[in-house]
Amino acid sequence: YYTFMIGHPGKKLLFMGGEFGPFMEWRYYEELEWKLLLYPKHSMLREYVRALNGLYRREKSLWEVDDCYDGFEWIDADNKSGNVLSFVRKSRDKEDFLIFVCNFSPVAYEEFQVGIPRFTDYIELLNSDGTLFGGSGMINEGVVKPLANGANGRNFSIKLKLAPYGAIVLRPLFNKNKK
Repeated sequence: YYTFMIGHPGKKLLFMGGEFGPFMEWRYYEELEWKLLLYPKHSMLREYVRALNGLYRREKSLWEVDDCYDGFEWIDADNKSGNVLSFVRKSRDKEDFLIFVCNFSPVAYEEFQVGIPRFTDYIELLNSDGTLFGGSGMINEGVVKPLANGANGRNFSIKLKLAPYGAIVLRPLFNKNKK
């Protein structure tokens, strides 16, 4: 859900301790449960939130146009049967965008098809299922190649590995300003 949240327009707010998953809500009369960082799952969640924050700082498409319709576009907001939402975030430069795909179901997909705005190669920037973050490692390695057959009302698509309850962020490779 953190990936879905960071991808949506608007300013971001993470309540105290949310970056490491405390068991109890923060209470003003005691400190956060910092000792939880000794446990691997809590520490891995903190690493994921750190990676999301780094992505947010680096990618202009996440903050440059977050106050109007121009910075956000749904790819698929109606996937009721699969519980997978996908959308595009854009900066002022229309060539600078990110694709978010969020699986809110317990189902793993080996070849989940998503419509794309441009026929170009894509690379996965972040995957919540990475082993560094405590996931199973169901990631999209290397370059994700576009397909000429469309999906989601678009002329082109890509096929992705998508972990249960996982989320991924992709960037097109045609943008020469990005590494």
